[in-house]
Amino acid sequence: MPKTESKCICYPKGAEWSPEVETVLSSLFTPDAIKKFKEKGVRFRISAQSPFPRPKIPTPKKEIFIEPKCLQDLQDAAYDPDKLEKALGDFNGAELQELGKIYLGVKLPQKQRVEESRRMIFDALRSETVWKKIAGVVMEDGNE
Repeated sequence: MPKTESKCICYPKGAEWSPEVETVLSSLFTPDAIKKFKEKGVRFRISAQSPFPRPKIPTPKKEIFIEPKCLQDLQDAAYDPDKLEKALGDFNGAELQELGKIYLGVKLPQKQRVEESRRMIFDALRSETVWKKIAGVVMEDGNE
């Protein structure tokens, strides 16, 4: 845990400054500012923190791209539940999130287990096929 120490240095107006302070301040402030400090008085607070905490550098998120051919394969596999289950098994959690969010319009919770995400996408892909079967439009082999 870093420790912070601070020191307050006060110079009332017209007070004499030590040469070290004058050297440090002249490297930090303009001559006009130093002149104003001497005329009106000034209070400086110097803080030091050790060990210095490293700033957190955010790691860029890797963009996920799912090829259109892969999407078409999923749509084609929707007629065969076993094929669809196998095809969805190749996707990891982040790819399933992207698949659900952009391509299927299904909002998947971030903290959801991968199996649950696969099940939601499976149901979304199969829903059209199921409703067509109920309506009698699609045969069992997927032909209309």
